[in-house]
Amino acid sequence: MAQSQSNVDRFSFLPEEILIFIVSLLPLREAVRTSVLSKRWYKLWTYCTSIEFDETNFTGTIHDDQQLQDSGQSAGTLRQMKKVRSDIVVESVHHTLQCLQSPKISRLDVRFGYRTRYCDFVNEWISLCLRKNIEELHFDFSVGAFHRFDFDPFNEGLFCLRDSVHATGSKSLWVLSLSFCNLGSPSFHGFPALKKVSLARLGLRKEVVENLVDNCLLLKTLSLVECRYLDHIKISHPRLRLRRLIVRDCQPLTKGIDLYAPCLQYFEYFGPVVFFQLYRLTSLVEAVLDFGLQRGFHSVSMKLSNLLLVDLYRAKSLTVCGYLLRILPAEDATSFHQLRRPLPHLKNLTMVTTLDKYELIGAFSLL
Repeated sequence: MAQSQSNVDRFSFLPEEILIFIVSLLPLREAVRTSVLSKRWYKLWTYCTSIEFDETNFTGTIHDDQQLQDSGQSAGTLRQMKKVRSDIVVESVHHTLQCLQSPKISRLDVRFGYRTRYCDFVNEWISLCLRKNIEELHFDFSVGAFHRFDFDPFNEGLFCLRDSVHATGSKSLWVLSLSFCNLGSPSFHGFPALKKVSLARLGLRKEVVENLVDNCLLLKTLSLVECRYLDHIKISHPRLRLRRLIVRDCQPLTKGIDLYAPCLQYFEYFGPVVFFQLYRLTSLVEAVLDFGLQRGFHSVSMKLSNLLLVDLYRAKSLTVCGYLLRILPAEDATSFHQLRRPLPHLKNLTMVTTLDKYELIGAFSLL
């Protein structure tokens, strides 16, 4: 009797509405697998709301490509195989979105090697997602990108968002992540709910950043990685709630970074030494400063101690690089004397150093 009760399929007694709700919480791959359970489950996967496709997982890995190269395959053969891979991913995404019956898509995450013939498909996906009140939109077109475009962010072969997408907007979208594409002439006026934005490996003008922070006052996380043609970052809207700012290897930043962010809790910068103007970082908890392989001293470098003593004064956790440690002893005597007093709020200090004699002096001054 007990054994017969343990074999009962209790899911079969659930209403279809509950089954649809369960499937909607599953990742796409797991949702599709349920279609083999029974005829009742056959099409329930079409109510999945989280869609994810990654070319490197879907049709092979980077190690597979390396093995093909080691096996002596010609460059033309490798390119053709990668095109076939991308075609399969695009067809799969398109078919999946066409089959979906759910009135809402919560998340679309697609990573593949973009080619110009996919432009209409991608724009159609975006339009469909906006109509279905998407919440998270992730596109990464960088698979194999270095080989095709040599990282020119304004290459005509890159995907470009249509102006109609900016005009349509979305009041439900709160996460936007774009990599290796062209934003066109963006206006974020129609995206007031954005809270997390990540822009990587694309051409970015300072006006785009200003438009973003002026129209998306709920923005809490902004990540800018390997963006080109960005000469100035200015974030100063008094009502902005930005809490995390990450700037990594953005160029040229000739006019530096101007930041007024009373709510900012985390600030990370990686790249060459630039001019910093940081105001009222009263909520700052953690800061990371890494100037990479920067060499030599110049006028901007000599103001870095002021960055530590004044602008990042309230940081509780601080990560500094070897270049900053070498700069500190080169400051004038007054600044160096001030720096010898410990930062009062600091609880965690991480120093990335090669332990040469110049860096050791700077490390000693911080301790």
